[in-house]
Amino acid sequence: MDSPRLDDFKHIAVIQTAFLGDVVLALPLVEIIKNNYPDIKVSFVSTPLAAGITSSLKSIDSVIAYDKRGIRKGLDGIKHIAGYLREKNVDCIISSHRSLRTSLLTFFTKVDYSVGFNTSAFSFAYKKRIKYKKTVHEIERNLSLLQAFSDYDSLNLDYRNVELDISDNDKSYVESVVISSGLQNDKIIALAPGSVWETKKWKEKHFVTIANMLKDAGYTPVLIGSESDAPLCYRIAAGSNSVSFGGKFTLPQTIYFLSLIRLLLTNDSAPTHFAGLVDCPTVTVFGPTSPLFGFAPWSEKSLSLGLDNLKCRPCEIHGGEKCSIGTHECMENLLPETVFDAIVSLLK
Repeated sequence: MDSPRLDDFKHIAVIQTAFLGDVVLALPLVEIIKNNYPDIKVSFVSTPLAAGITSSLKSIDSVIAYDKRGIRKGLDGIKHIAGYLREKNVDCIISSHRSLRTSLLTFFTKVDYSVGFNTSAFSFAYKKRIKYKKTVHEIERNLSLLQAFSDYDSLNLDYRNVELDISDNDKSYVESVVISSGLQNDKIIALAPGSVWETKKWKEKHFVTIANMLKDAGYTPVLIGSESDAPLCYRIAAGSNSVSFGGKFTLPQTIYFLSLIRLLLTNDSAPTHFAGLVDCPTVTVFGPTSPLFGFAPWSEKSLSLGLDNLKCRPCEIHGGEKCSIGTHECMENLLPETVFDAIVSLLK
């Protein structure tokens, strides 16, 4: 069968229910579909946590929050979401998530056409499978899924201008927090020390040191993170007499905050991709992982830092709870002076 065109479909569902960073990196795919064919309805299936981000994208018509570990866990949950997609007359699924759960969801939805990666679990559930390329950026990997459509070569694939619709209330709240803290936007450098994976966290003591270095250089370090990151943020802030906004902002508010400031210093975690949405200059620290896996920062002004002379690195695509050899040298020996020099060079 010849490949269909994108505009042969009236309602496309994009599925990505992995981590927050993975969801963010799937948004340019939606943006390109909508930019090329505004009349196509696009729904996005993500987790309840990620719904705050996906709901902020102008090009998404509806967000389906799939609570895969809560009330919709298991096969019954998969069938429930599949039934909902059928009720919404979804006729095409594009999945950037390679999990078994997502493949089963696609299978039970029984759409006219579906696209996934050839490395997906139960990849036979997709009517068209695209080769998963390990060494390209995740955004480009996701965009390669559009090769399943015959009009791919004529598409405008510019993904730099992702349009967000952050509410005025969210903007006002962020601005009030910044003003009430006596901060100047052009002096703020955000530090995001958290990560889902313990080994992906740059050392707490290094964050304290670099916060002090930034203060001495005339900048204002501000710690940011989720509610679970808040204790770490407050410890670093206390150790460097800095400001912490840990746990104070929702995801849309965090993204808006990043649009106001000078630069973000972060681990290889979701904030680096939040910054990409608003083109905030970013320095990203890579320890057990590597930007070669496709998750480098995508802000145009960005740098990736890591110790390339270690035989044990990279050891994981995601990281882990403990260093497998017990040294965590990749983070211990990446010194604040090296990171500070990178920040200064990027600011110049």
